[in-house]
Amino acid sequence: MNKSIYILCVICTLYINLSCRQTNNPVDRYLHDSQADYADSVIFDVGLTKDYRRIRVVVDSLEQAGCISELNANRWRGVAYYREGKYRMAELYYRKALDCEVKTYQEQVSYNKAARRLSELLMVRGDYEGSLSVAMPAVAKMEESGIGSDIDHAILLNNIGCCQLNLGQNEKANKSFLTARDYYANRWQTDSTGRGFQEAVIGTIYTSMAYINMGRYAESIYWIDRTEMLLGMYRQKPVTSSEYFDEYQGRIEIMRAVALQGLGKTGEAAEAYQRFLETDYSKTGPGRINSNDYLVAAQRYSEAAENYRYLDKAMADWGTEITLDNIQLYMVPKYRANYEAGYKDSANLVARLIINALDSAIQMQKKSSSEELKVIYQVNEKENVIFEQATELLRQKVIYYLIISILIIVSLIIYAVYRNRQAKILSEKNSMISKANEHIEELSRMKTELIQKIMLQKEDFDMSEKHYDVFISYSRANLEIVKAIKKDIEESTNARCWMDLEGIESGAPRFTESIIEGIEQCKVFLFMRTSQSQNSKYALLELNYATEQSQKHVVIVNIDDSDMTKEFKFMYGLTDTIDWEKEPQWEKLLRDIKKWR
Repeated sequence: MNKSIYILCVICTLYINLSCRQTNNPVDRYLHDSQADYADSVIFDVGLTKDYRRIRVVVDSLEQAGCISELNANRWRGVAYYREGKYRMAELYYRKALDCEVKTYQEQVSYNKAARRLSELLMVRGDYEGSLSVAMPAVAKMEESGIGSDIDHAILLNNIGCCQLNLGQNEKANKSFLTARDYYANRWQTDSTGRGFQEAVIGTIYTSMAYINMGRYAESIYWIDRTEMLLGMYRQKPVTSSEYFDEYQGRIEIMRAVALQGLGKTGEAAEAYQRFLETDYSKTGPGRINSNDYLVAAQRYSEAAENYRYLDKAMADWGTEITLDNIQLYMVPKYRANYEAGYKDSANLVARLIINALDSAIQMQKKSSSEELKVIYQVNEKENVIFEQATELLRQKVIYYLIISILIIVSLIIYAVYRNRQAKILSEKNSMISKANEHIEELSRMKTELIQKIMLQKEDFDMSEKHYDVFISYSRANLEIVKAIKKDIEESTNARCWMDLEGIESGAPRFTESIIEGIEQCKVFLFMRTSQSQNSKYALLELNYATEQSQKHVVIVNIDDSDMTKEFKFMYGLTDTIDWEKEPQWEKLLRDIKKWR
């Protein structure tokens, strides 16, 4: 009891002392803001060295000296951790900043910047409701106080629109995007450096990508057109960067190609992609990787696989390392492009790289989570030490402010509140640890599923190298019925059937050689006769080649009601023919296949 009374007496003294220091004098508030602006400039200058640990040391010193407020100090700590890539720590301090009371103009400015960054972190992580819970109150507070730049409004409203779009709130999202557009317009209309146009271009690109990612291609075209208009206006500025213009013109053409492809306008999409290829940006590593959004959508997998050869260079240009997010964004699509293009060796190599990268990324994630949790505990311990030092310095002042009887009553009340707060903090820490463990387990499960998928696809590759008993020649127009016939043959006779969709598709490298090898190695050749196959160049060439092979069982299977054309009857009228729909004939063929194989 004595200890608790002592501690809370000190707290009361600190409160009274701070109250005495507060003032409503406009001159004092002006001096306070000026001092904070000077402190910000000092921190900014230190930040140019990119020594983020030093930034935090300077922030701690300035806060202890009373040069910056708790809100501004926490915002700068969040900035330092964000630049280091420690996003959980950045989120912690941005939240601390937003929890502080805004008392001055300068603190409102810092509040706006912290809200912008925190809403972005939550949105990128997929926590759309959490992002909205930060961004919407921030916009309301800016409107209420009248303190907030056009770019603050624009970015927060753009974040709100992206979150609303992902939550299915389409009308609200459209309204948020249009309002953000107006703030971007205010920004570039009052800016003579061209920076306003750049910010507006980036903002509308994010809006365009939000609609593309949701598959709302028609709406994305509007924002793509607006982005191009802004870029054209930026080009007229005397301070225009030609490199910047070229890059964003390329990005616009790729977005347009993806949107048009999604709308089924393949010709226009190809034209947009061709315009992209005319930019210098298309020849850079990042440009090649970004272009794969269209190439994959257009199923031009060979070109996409070629572009992914520049992935390492692109990631170096971006300053990006292999992380779990990057594996999902780049490595898995690279594997798919090589797989779909038929580059078996390259696909297997990428698969092994993904497995190794997953192991490394998961270990780094575990290590990073542990280190960040450790830092969180250290921060709390540091705050407790500072608190204890402050209480020790203020202990001797207690007798001057409070009568002993009042201190006893007040200290008991505050002590109870303090204990409840500590219990809440401990509960939050345990919750954070639990969520981290759940995240790690989810990552492990994703790794296992990906490995299983890769192994299954590898088995599919290996199957293409095995021997086939039956070669099935058909027209692609009859694919579904032929697949059913193939399944019946394999289940009834245990024979392996060759179809070009399971081997090498038309137009792929070594197509003709693969067809010849398939015919030569099989013992039974089945020609699926339909009105379409009798007019199929490839199917007739396959039948002709098969009939020239000795010791080859060639059977024509009629699978529809069409009659033989005169030319077909003249060439192959003497070849064994059965009707698939006549059960006795089909069962006899199945028995013959068992015997022939």
